[in-house]
Amino acid sequence: MFAEPPSLPVCEWDGAIDMGGSVRLSCSVEEGVPPPNIRWKKVTPEEISLPINMEGELSGSVQIVNVSSQTSGLYRCSATNVLGTENCYVNLAIYNTAPDSPSGVLPGVLITLVMSLVLLALLVLILWLHRTGQDGRGTRGGRKVEEEECYNEIRYTPSLMKRSFV
Repeated sequence: MFAEPPSLPVCEWDGAIDMGGSVRLSCSVEEGVPPPNIRWKKVTPEEISLPINMEGELSGSVQIVNVSSQTSGLYRCSATNVLGTENCYVNLAIYNTAPDSPSGVLPGVLITLVMSLVLLALLVLILWLHRTGQDGRGTRGGRKVEEEECYNEIRYTPSLMKRSFV
């Protein structure tokens, strides 16, 4: 009987990586005599051995339920027999997709602030234009309106002065 080291394992993951989801990590090797012992460990941020479900002699998986941010990290699958060890890795990142996430609060506040400033500027402009339209007399054709609307003015008309009174 001959011995053969384990081949390089293939690591895969399947499932929902959102908070509260379930993820399945699987590991399989093609060769190894005697059949390699397959183990899963969480490597970072802290090393934890995980219970494995063997699926035949050359593959095994780990089911992680109710994932959270503490579940995030680097996972290693080791295939070991008397002639050596081969490893593959899965980096699992769990995302918080809750609708009440504070990440959307700051952009919402900034957009509201900018829109409020734009509306305030428009209001000031409208009030300024309204006031200058009532108080300021403006000009027409380069002459002031006050000069055209003056009723208490005595004007000299030469045609009236030429009449004779006989």
